[in-house]
Amino acid sequence: MKLTIPLTPLERRIRLSATLVVIGLAGTLASLLIFHPLAFIGFILTGITVMLVANIYFLIAILRGSGRTTAS
Repeated sequence: MKLTIPLTPLERRIRLSATLVVIGLAGTLASLLIFHPLAFIGFILTGITVMLVANIYFLIAILRGSGRTTAS
């Protein structure tokens, strides 16, 4: 039996950010394989934009913290 530990909100946000970076890299790679003048626009719209959003989301996730508050 496999036991899984539930993820904290911070871990979920970081995983989502990492997934967006991978999607952005895949979009960038796909646009680099196409030899057309409009491929650069696809490069900017798909790859760079998605990775920029992922990085901003990651920074916001780090700033917000884990989302758990403990009473002391």
